[in-house]
Amino acid sequence: PFPTLRPSPLLRRCMVDALLPADCSDEHRRLAVRLSGELGQAHLFEAWPPAGQRDADKTQLLAQLATLEANYPGGLAAYIGSARALLGQAVRGE
Repeated sequence: PFPTLRPSPLLRRCMVDALLPADCSDEHRRLAVRLSGELGQAHLFEAWPPAGQRDADKTQLLAQLATLEANYPGGLAAYIGSARALLGQAVRGE
């Protein structure tokens, strides 16, 4: 088996940029890069078509994620951490 390769932060940013709408805000762009790397949520973007396709849907999802980031105590990092902890408890039958 081959080891799992992780793209560098610069490559990850380029990969995400290739999917985002041309008029994507800097806030949404930073959020997408953070989600795909630091927060371990790259799967959110794996099925996205290239930039220019379904851009309204992409913008809508990024706006919803930005709202969650701004309003959930601790932001998306806390939300994801809480979800992982709850899933772990469920797996262990706690």
